[in-house]
Amino acid sequence: MSAPLGPIDQTQNDARLRLLAETTGDALYQLRFSTMAYDYLSPGIESLTGYGAREIMAMSFASLVLEATHADGRPADLEMLRHKRLSGQVGPIELDYRVRCKDGREKWLSDHSFPYHDEDGRLIGSVGVLRDITRRKTAELAQRRLVEDLRQALDQVRTLSGLLPICAKCKKIRDDKGYWQQIEHYLASHSGASFSHGLCPDCVRELYPELKGENIK
Repeated sequence: MSAPLGPIDQTQNDARLRLLAETTGDALYQLRFSTMAYDYLSPGIESLTGYGAREIMAMSFASLVLEATHADGRPADLEMLRHKRLSGQVGPIELDYRVRCKDGREKWLSDHSFPYHDEDGRLIGSVGVLRDITRRKTAELAQRRLVEDLRQALDQVRTLSGLLPICAKCKKIRDDKGYWQQIEHYLASHSGASFSHGLCPDCVRELYPELKGENIK
């Protein structure tokens, strides 16, 4: 049997946690609600945003946020979230932020935060971790664009698969607004098709009867 573990040395434990926080590529934070200021922000914030922890703590991280969404993609109202946090209505949450970095670039960060309380159970603030998810978001946006392109292509196919009013003589097509268009114009505007023009053998014989004896194909 293994020997029982001895009592936890809180000083050593705090040192390990501090080392972990200061060497990870993510940014760990502790936010106090009474002042809406950070009690702690790990050095990882600089690799994420270009701003040092002291700069962020002085200027407010919220000033960098360009867009915030919930984990399910719904827009997030940071001010409303702040009031809910202050009233203790919100438990663990996950938000994605689009932020502007110090060098002007934009990144997406994921924020996992949890409320924390004092010994009397009163809500003090939140602790959380910020992580760079720019690659994931870029892939998601590319996928959404692809889905939208496919949806538009499907809509075009559906448009062309319906009943089209066409003139029996000139072959113009009436569009959904009641205007008559040349068939090639209509198809070009409702699909990816483009047209080149020529004459079929029957029309060549009709228009140029003098070529009747020629080898018309």
